[in-house]
Amino acid sequence: GLAMAITSQGFLFGITHFFAYQGNVYGLVSAALIGILLGTYYYHTGNEPAIALAHFSYNMIIVGAGIWLT
Repeated sequence: GLAMAITSQGFLFGITHFFAYQGNVYGLVSAALIGILLGTYYYHTGNEPAIALAHFSYNMIIVGAGIWLT
């Protein structure tokens, strides 16, 4: 059903971002969770630009945290 579809796409989102996190399993899990959240948000809103903005914002937070922590 719907939950399986959103979870599956979240997992695929995590896999496609795995190497962006240098093959780190924690990166895969966090990307999968973000994928599930973005998928759920899209299901409820149907607003692709908002999803793209949320994805961009998350990326900037991760980059900013990486710079701040080093």
